[in-house]
Amino acid sequence: MTEPVKSTNIGVEQLVYAPLTDEALNTYGAVIPVSPLINVKITPKVNTDNLYADNQAIETVSVIGEIDVEVEVSCLPLEVQAGFFGHTLDTVHGVLTHSVDDVVPYVALGFKIKKANNHYRYVWLLKGKFEEMPDEVATQEDKVKFSTGKIKGTFVSRSDGNYKYSMDEDSATTPLTTFLTTVYVPTI
Repeated sequence: MTEPVKSTNIGVEQLVYAPLTDEALNTYGAVIPVSPLINVKITPKVNTDNLYADNQAIETVSVIGEIDVEVEVSCLPLEVQAGFFGHTLDTVHGVLTHSVDDVVPYVALGFKIKKANNHYRYVWLLKGKFEEMPDEVATQEDKVKFSTGKIKGTFVSRSDGNYKYSMDEDSATTPLTTFLTTVYVPTI
C-alpha cells in the first residue's frame, strides 16, 4: 500500500465554467474561462441525525443538501455575466441587457488548487446557479483600491447523484492534463 501524497494548498487559479445543456443526460456546453481567480469558498450543508435506542446513539446518518459557493475574481466580464445570470449580450455593440424575465441557467464550475509541492488539485462542481452580484465601486483616491467581482451560488447534485469531481495530479495513476478543458466524464 502506497503512502498518500500530503501537501498543503497554497493557491487557486484558472476558473472556468460550462453551461449544463441537458440535465437528463448530464451534458455540458463548451468550457469558458472566467477571469483571474482570487478565492473560492465551498460550504456543503450537511444534515446529520442520530437514532437512539437503549439509552445511547446506535446509528448516525449524514445527508448532503445544497452546497453554497462564493467566488471572488479580479473582474466579471459581460460575456461571463450573460452565461452565469441568463442575461442577453448584444455582441455587436457590447451591451448587456438585464431583465426580470432572465432565467438563470445551471452551470458547472471548475478550477485548480495549487499545492505546496507544486502540483495541483483539480475540481469540478457539477450543477449550480449563481445569484445576481452586487455592484460596489468607490471613487479613486490617493491610494489604489481594487473593486473585485464577488458572486454567490448554490450547487446541488445532478440526476445521477454526483455533485463534485476532484483529482490530485500527484496521486492519480494517469493525471488528466485536460481536466478543465471539458467537464469530466467518468470511465466505467
